[in-house]
Amino acid sequence: MNAHVFPTKFSTSPPARLSHLLLPFGTLAVALLLTACGGGGSSPSSGNGGTPTNGGGGSTVVSGGPIIGTLPVAASRLNFVAGSIGSPGSVDGPADVARFNNANHMLIDWTSNTVIIEDFGRLRKISASGQVNYFAGNSSFDDTGFTCGDGQGEHAFFGGYDALAAGNNGDIYVADNGCFNVRKVSSTGVVTTVAQFANLYAIAGLAFDRSSGNLYATVVTAFANGVYNSPQGMILQITPAGAINTFAGKPDVTGYADGRGSAAMFNQPTNIVADQAGNLFVNDCKNGTIRKIDNTGTVSTFIAQSTGMVHCPSQLTMEPGGNFVLVDSVSGITRLTAQGQVISTMPTPTINDNIDPSSPHTSAKLSGRPLAVDTSGNIVFSNITSVQRVSASGVVTNVAGLDMVSGDADGLGARAQFRNPARMVADAAGNLYQMESYNTDVKMRKITPDGVVTTVLAAQFGDIVDGVGAAARFGFISSPAMDPAGNIVVLDFFDSTPLNSTSYHVQQAIRKISPSGAVTTVYSKVYSKVFLDQFPTERLTDIAVDGAGTIYVLNNPINFADRSPSKILKMNNAGQLAAHVTLSAQIGGNFAVDAQGDVFAVFNDGTLRKTSPQGVETVIANFASFYMHASPPITIDAGGNFFVSTAYSVLRVTPQGVITTYLGSGLRSGTQVGTAPGGLYNPGGLTISGNTLYIAAGKAILATGP
Repeated sequence: MNAHVFPTKFSTSPPARLSHLLLPFGTLAVALLLTACGGGGSSPSSGNGGTPTNGGGGSTVVSGGPIIGTLPVAASRLNFVAGSIGSPGSVDGPADVARFNNANHMLIDWTSNTVIIEDFGRLRKISASGQVNYFAGNSSFDDTGFTCGDGQGEHAFFGGYDALAAGNNGDIYVADNGCFNVRKVSSTGVVTTVAQFANLYAIAGLAFDRSSGNLYATVVTAFANGVYNSPQGMILQITPAGAINTFAGKPDVTGYADGRGSAAMFNQPTNIVADQAGNLFVNDCKNGTIRKIDNTGTVSTFIAQSTGMVHCPSQLTMEPGGNFVLVDSVSGITRLTAQGQVISTMPTPTINDNIDPSSPHTSAKLSGRPLAVDTSGNIVFSNITSVQRVSASGVVTNVAGLDMVSGDADGLGARAQFRNPARMVADAAGNLYQMESYNTDVKMRKITPDGVVTTVLAAQFGDIVDGVGAAARFGFISSPAMDPAGNIVVLDFFDSTPLNSTSYHVQQAIRKISPSGAVTTVYSKVYSKVFLDQFPTERLTDIAVDGAGTIYVLNNPINFADRSPSKILKMNNAGQLAAHVTLSAQIGGNFAVDAQGDVFAVFNDGTLRKTSPQGVETVIANFASFYMHASPPITIDAGGNFFVSTAYSVLRVTPQGVITTYLGSGLRSGTQVGTAPGGLYNPGGLTISGNTLYIAAGKAILATGP
């Protein structure tokens, strides 16, 4: 998200070369994308709808500044450039189109549909052919506030969802730990409450006994002193009439003992499954065992601790034919006969970790994912943004949705990986540049218009040291801008305070990266004082450069609780920062400056405002009805139109303040390429090259075009 500096006069004539730019304040694992503006390079050819088609390259890092055109009033397509479009979303359709938003507990029903429950209490079905459809459930908050109401489809509200069980005729049962009840969902999406708990129990497992029609639930904790902190070891029976009985174990007692009814003890049991004869099998992983409960309530040890098979976390499930599959965090995948004899063992395959979209690409344990076994013996599991299967030979394939692939691999298109491509800039040839700081590495990546990603600069994190290329050192970099000569200007912050020290030593700097990769510090201030003495008075959080090369910096109070108005500072010829204008309120970042020194920013009340150097403020537009970032990204085309990111879309704002949705179809869309408006997940970076808008969304780089 780049806020462009305005041209001296708005024009819809040929694209104008602008000196650029600002981006939001970065965090610890900052990913920032850099542009080249002004100076150098010839105007590129206008191949694809104004998108530069020549690839640039050479020995320099960048090849001249961007060419900014006037974007079409409406986008026609959203195209993929590089990275991974896997992202949270809630979209129905064929397997390759569908998206999931925290796909969680799941099962395979008796009609061979895979049923997933995801965020907002939404139940989704995947048919045997791979078609994904929503069929019931909604968030526990409606227009009147918190509710646990029954109803049809989206008119039913769930408070939580911690276990599922397959009933007869495609019915589903949900242990709703937010509403402290068990709900039945018919195959047509009608939701009814079948049992209401008098005590506030957390249910970890749910099983349906087809022979009796009873449900059985494992109680792992109870609500006490305001939290779920009272360990439990009970198995509850829920009759078809809704009566709740303690079938085995007893309240507030954990341990290990076989026996009948209350004589038995469990230690926070998790999964539970039922065979065709009505016997129950319980994953008692804290005791390292699998327990069996017959229909009289007599508990015995089915898999003993001495086998070393069972650990926490682990998942116990049953094949349609009655054999068991145990997926364990230590012992791997074990297939067992109905009598408990080992059929086969195999290591747990590596799966993608989709839990944290901001994390790097790491593997996850299959034992920590909800799973079931289909009629072919494949293990089907939900993986946050996707549903996948593991074959009997350990091969992982996709069922529906997409993984969020994160990393720093170079390559073409989908073979390339990004960690958090939130800020990007374009050179005169239409190449994009991204710079990511992660752990001890700082890398600059180049993305050509054809989607070829290469690393063009690699340096180390850990200090503020000038040098060329790898000889330079960086701290926490944020908010790149560019001067007319094509130098990239960034904020840098480094804290070298020793652990447990009674004093601190921090440095804030403004640094330039030349087109050849030489890094120099143009402003620096070091604070080295006793903690109780004066702390830094500046918190430089964003930067912009005007057409004359003058650097402007956003300065906020160092104390985050201090809501004093933001100040815009201006660098003088001596390299010192002086006051330019004080805004009427505090902003987190993302401001632009035009040739007259006017400042443009989106304020916390959702208004886009212009502030003159004399402090005269004008409201241009109001985004109050949109789901905005706290400090949204902004970029401006040559026609003076603003493009602003929300959490799930990009808005276009005319100079007169008319707002339209340019890209993105809404809250649950995920990233979807194709005919505009498409879908966007967390569009955190915007930049313009020619007549093309580039967007960093999730782990992907996208572009408008024909």
